[in-house]
Amino acid sequence: MKRIICLLMVLALAVGAAPISTAANSGQDVWRFSYDDGILIEAEGSSLRFVNLPREALVYIVRGGVIVKKDTLRGTASIDLSGLSNGTYNVEIYLHSSGAQYMSYVFEDDLQVKKTTGRLTFEDDASYAGNIKIHTSKRTDEQAREYYKMPSAVIQSDSAEIIAKANELSKGVKPGIDEVRKITDWVSANVWYDMDSLKLGRLPATDAVSTLKTGRGICDNYSNLSAALLRARGYAAKIIYGYSGGIGHSWLEVFADGYVIIIDPTFNSGNIWEGGKKTQSEGVYTHRYFDADMRAFSRDHQYRDYSEAMIPAARTTSVPAIPFAGKIRLNGATTDQAMVNISGNNRSQLRMLAVMFADTNKPFDVLWDGNNNAVVINTGTRYAPGNSNAAEAAATVKNAVPTTSRLIWDGRLIYADAFNIDGSNYFGLRDICRMLDVYVEWKSRESLIVVDTLRGYINN
Repeated sequence: MKRIICLLMVLALAVGAAPISTAANSGQDVWRFSYDDGILIEAEGSSLRFVNLPREALVYIVRGGVIVKKDTLRGTASIDLSGLSNGTYNVEIYLHSSGAQYMSYVFEDDLQVKKTTGRLTFEDDASYAGNIKIHTSKRTDEQAREYYKMPSAVIQSDSAEIIAKANELSKGVKPGIDEVRKITDWVSANVWYDMDSLKLGRLPATDAVSTLKTGRGICDNYSNLSAALLRARGYAAKIIYGYSGGIGHSWLEVFADGYVIIIDPTFNSGNIWEGGKKTQSEGVYTHRYFDADMRAFSRDHQYRDYSEAMIPAARTTSVPAIPFAGKIRLNGATTDQAMVNISGNNRSQLRMLAVMFADTNKPFDVLWDGNNNAVVINTGTRYAPGNSNAAEAAATVKNAVPTTSRLIWDGRLIYADAFNIDGSNYFGLRDICRMLDVYVEWKSRESLIVVDTLRGYINN
């Protein structure tokens, strides 16, 4: 990882409040750096299990600067730490690049594990609680998303040069996270971090158009250019300001495929400009900071809180919800499902959808976190209707208003156009199927919705 940061004024940051609650602790602690690269590290008992290592990896367990255990791992493999004394250890991972060379994926204190008698747990950074509170408290409604698609003085998404480059990069790329990755990877690979500006304390022009022309800058250049290219393609992308190592820094949050994903194109880059020339050209050095997990991201990033007062107010106007009995063929079996039609789209009560999926291979549970005004959805857990009231849809037309609750899916902030009717949240079945990666199709001639949990989602 390249700890390259921009020179900005360091401001005070107040952190606090508890993170959004999810499922109960199962005794296993799981750590991931990015949802994109698929690497997982599981702590259970006295073992660390490494999952989905993309190539050979050197793993060092370090305490007090001394390597106390090391191993070479591939794919999915474990390291037994039962012989080590209780205490806190750094876990370092180096992935094979070529020949005898390995590049750092995790090093120093990026990942720390605490060993107590018979148990391993990962250590959270002090900034994690504040980061997740800020991240999940911000707006995800339609008006907010439209605001973050607009051009600005430094994010010139309406510039001809920006539009042309964005269209060029997106040619033949699947819309959604794949397209977002292609665009931000290009920025990480084609912008050089300007160490000369950092040393002189003289900030370069940080707007997107200037960055596209010069190909170098500081973190704001990476962030503004990425946001401009993404907005030019219709994505809501906002700049987040905070700190890394106590120094001012910026990165992105992007709305794509139902998720609010965290991206730091500066930290993903291995390019350095120094002494008036390119001194390091490693392009996309890592994907650790693409679709990053907040827990890991908080090890070297700290959010600064911000106001959204400038965004037009969210819609609160009620719309009619017209009840009807929809037919759904779930894995070959056809059943009636109480639904409502809101503005031409069919929606179901979230808990009723949880009941519907409970006996499939794609179950999910629904919890209410009143402290954080959040609907919490945990996949892989069978919903028990006895936990709450999953009322039937109303037999008469009701008023529906856009939900103001935050939506948390497996610990991640998501967005969807959900509505509230008499205290219950109603979601589009297609939105739920997309998040579950489940096939769904509307057969208009039969007035039938086909759902197949053994097939993946297709945007048809």
